[in-house]
Amino acid sequence: PPSDTASEVSAGTSLEITFSAAVNRGEVERAFLLSPAMPGIVRWNGATMTFRPIGRFTPDARYAVTLAGVHDLVGNPLAGDASFSFTTVPSAQLVQSAPKAGATGVADTHISLGFSQPVGVAAVGPALRAVDHAPGAAVRGSSTGHAVHPQRRFGPTTAFRGGDRYDVSL
Repeated sequence: PPSDTASEVSAGTSLEITFSAAVNRGEVERAFLLSPAMPGIVRWNGATMTFRPIGRFTPDARYAVTLAGVHDLVGNPLAGDASFSFTTVPSAQLVQSAPKAGATGVADTHISLGFSQPVGVAAVGPALRAVDHAPGAAVRGSSTGHAVHPQRRFGPTTAFRGGDRYDVSL
């Protein structure tokens, strides 16, 4: 690991541990301890072991990894620090929007949302609600964005009406 305690780790990450010499893979897999525990799949590529969790790590949580009693193929014990920890980033937060709350005289044809990390279009679309305040009618439209970028855009099916107030919630 880059340090004994990594922070801001994606909840969708995998863990990779690279050894400087060939190790007893079965012994390493038995000794691998992740706390809190999480089911996952272990794969090897040369001297690198990858642990891919089934699902995602919990956001804003600290995990500890320990390897104890591990030996290389000759029988030498693993030298150096055999433990590290990491903290996952919190859940995505809305960090910017356009138009801004309370804005007047807006000529925008869409609503833009910026999140602290990438979020799925499928998650934002159903959660975003725009209502034309005067008639109290929901604005129909669609949410778009690229899977690896934290930006989302909502475009109404019909243009926003000038002079109307719109309430937007997520």
